[in-house]
Amino acid sequence: MIRRRSRAVVAALAAAVATLFSPSSAQAYTASQHMVISGHGWGHGHGMSQYGARGAAIKGLDYKQILGFYYPHTTWSTKTGLVRVLLAGITTNKVVARPRSSLTASWRGHTSVWNLGKVQPTADQWQIVPASGGRSVLMYHVAAGWKTYTAVVGELDFYALGNPISIGVPGGWRSYRGTVGAVLPSPSAATRWIVNTLQLDQYILGVIPSEMPSSWQPEALKAQAVAARTYAAFEMATPASPEYDLFDDTRSQVYGGFTAEQASTNTAASATTGQILMYGGKPAFTEFSSSNGGYELAASTNPQPYLPSQPDPYEQYSGNPYATWSASISVTTLLNECPSAGSSITSVTAEHYPPSNNPWLSRVIVKGPSGSCTFYGYQFRVMNGLRSANMGFHIS
Repeated sequence: MIRRRSRAVVAALAAAVATLFSPSSAQAYTASQHMVISGHGWGHGHGMSQYGARGAAIKGLDYKQILGFYYPHTTWSTKTGLVRVLLAGITTNKVVARPRSSLTASWRGHTSVWNLGKVQPTADQWQIVPASGGRSVLMYHVAAGWKTYTAVVGELDFYALGNPISIGVPGGWRSYRGTVGAVLPSPSAATRWIVNTLQLDQYILGVIPSEMPSSWQPEALKAQAVAARTYAAFEMATPASPEYDLFDDTRSQVYGGFTAEQASTNTAASATTGQILMYGGKPAFTEFSSSNGGYELAASTNPQPYLPSQPDPYEQYSGNPYATWSASISVTTLLNECPSAGSSITSVTAEHYPPSNNPWLSRVIVKGPSGSCTFYGYQFRVMNGLRSANMGFHIS
């Protein structure tokens, strides 16, 4: 199960501040004491809870009912088209592919195409390597080593007439549908971005099992399919870069390519082909997280009617290992995190997001005789390795 950052909480993390506080005569906590935490959920809590979707499916809700609960006020539509995914884990600045039938290299923006199996049938690997002046070098590997086949000014792509391509990644190989190319960040750049371009519904096949266990209930998998497709459609409309739409990791949503695909999640994608959620005539920003602990949290920046704060009746069941958890933070750790407090901690208090019954912490305030520190809830969670900011605490 993936724990991701949302756009809202990343902004909140950057905005944390420390403020001065007048010396206090309150009794200081001792170094042997701890902030004892009772928490719920895992993740940022915005949008659909994945464990909640599973709980709703167990109770008999279908995927449209599940999505209607987590994203109210949205409407249904369809979306197709090409999505461009940055394969961020490939940091070698080149693309290495294994040979296969119909493996082809093409010069982007030109008509030049090379059927690699025909031009060099003894090659056991092919690669696209960047060179100076915005050039790309196509090379092949044989028993004698790497040899240059051709070089062009611009970008090259591998594809295999609709068949998956096996691409070198750290620690091994991973297969991808569509094309995989070495993209220039700028015309004269020496570096490359490795980008997988494929149809939106093909992309979803590699997302669903990377984000939700493929053994879960079919209606939960369908809900994940639509949420993930909508998320991608939103990013296609507001791309992360001129050269790619989204990342293949938790900066967007996790994508494992053809290698990650499973029969059950492919069935869920097929059953929801093209379906997305809309709001205001645009794809909705369908955030999701592992578990909200029983309360969905509205976005703190750019709030939307389809991302409400509301109790979640589908979270609390025996199959959710994150429904309730506990942790503790030593007073010494709090002092290290808030040096402006001085030599001791005199109080730790919290503020919550509205409405009044919302259990999510918006701020944690640590005070000492010399000053205080105010941490946003998400920041405090990340600093201390906590599963979520849906929590209560006391000093003991």
